[in-house]
Amino acid sequence: MKRKKMQVEDGWSQAVDLTSQYLKTKRRADYLFESITGHIHSNERHRCQNLFYGVIRNIALIEWAIKQNVRRMPKGRLKALLLIAGYELVEAIEQGRGREPPVVHHAVERGKNLLSPSEVRLANAVLRRLPDALRDGPPVQSADAGELALRHSHPKWLVSRWIGAFGLSNTAKLLEWNQAPAPYYIRVFGDVPESASAFLEPTRWPRFHRVGSGGWDCAKRLMEKGLAYAQDPSTRLAPEILGPLPGEAVLDLCAAPGGKSLLLADLIRDPGILVSLEKPGGRLDLLRENLSRYPWCRASVVGADLLAVSPSMMEARGLPGLYDAVLLDVPCSNTGVFRRRVDARWGITPENLVAVTELQGRLLRAAANLVRPSGRLVYSTCSIEPAENREIVEHFAAARGGEFALEHAREHYPWVTGHDGGGVFLLRRRPE
Repeated sequence: MKRKKMQVEDGWSQAVDLTSQYLKTKRRADYLFESITGHIHSNERHRCQNLFYGVIRNIALIEWAIKQNVRRMPKGRLKALLLIAGYELVEAIEQGRGREPPVVHHAVERGKNLLSPSEVRLANAVLRRLPDALRDGPPVQSADAGELALRHSHPKWLVSRWIGAFGLSNTAKLLEWNQAPAPYYIRVFGDVPESASAFLEPTRWPRFHRVGSGGWDCAKRLMEKGLAYAQDPSTRLAPEILGPLPGEAVLDLCAAPGGKSLLLADLIRDPGILVSLEKPGGRLDLLRENLSRYPWCRASVVGADLLAVSPSMMEARGLPGLYDAVLLDVPCSNTGVFRRRVDARWGITPENLVAVTELQGRLLRAAANLVRPSGRLVYSTCSIEPAENREIVEHFAAARGGEFALEHAREHYPWVTGHDGGGVFLLRRRPE
């Protein structure tokens, strides 16, 4: 059906469009959001993001509630509209609003501009019954993995895995953490401009500020001027534990989108050597673009596949072959950042978790070949899976027969730290 033209393209209608596209393409949610919302006013942009991400965080529960009231799951824009309204109902129920919030009437009226008459009638019938289904929720059997997975919209196998690793109580805390909207943080380089102070809330992590209500435009201007960078406070851990010193040769591997390179450059602030390496392609372009906004970050950007890099290849580019300090932030399952990467939970499977750990091991072995004797290597992830963290590092250290000693190990969990989760491990290569 051809969509009728809206008089006002606001955040709500944009959220329906985004959800419809996400259901069709399964494109990464944050990339999809950024690709079509750049022109929206900041307040409507925030509304759109809250609705779109809220749907993905709660999609299994909302789909379950819809299925209780239809013979066959709707598709396309009708399903997207039901999901958006369903998430608004989830919010209303969580906030203790009335049994019949205005969500239903609003969605049905907006549906008249988006759907066919028959679809509007179906939407009205489903939405009138949806509040009770969502309020009652699935039948309560026990606090097991299946119930927790459905109520918190996570894969059952992953919830079972977490219960085994962290226990039932901590898993429940993690699921609740993942379901909350992610705060938006920026790291400010230097002092906060007076004009921005009203929109930036200081945190307990130095230089990291939470962007307050209505502060998106202000934060965006600071980043465009090279005065700030968007990143979670957890990103500070790997560069700080690596501890680059003045005059050292420092190598940032798998460096895109560039946040850790900026942290390293800010820690050094010295004419030492900083090299940022990323595979050729779109992420390399993004790395170059991001670092170009910060002229004080004098990083040499290299486009190369780490698995094919050698000291001699680096020397052929006029760069050191071996480095005093190497940071390897590997591709991972993203289980520590599900609050921020709302769709990542639906992309992970037991099979690709095995595949990613194999890749991580190969990357760690390749990175180790670029560390000079007595030099330091930090392996980091944004995963909370032991298989991607401690198990990888311990297997690597054992296989190298004492060539690398593990000096620091830190696995940080969101329900403990109050920021994204992950692992950071500091290895030192033995002297010659």
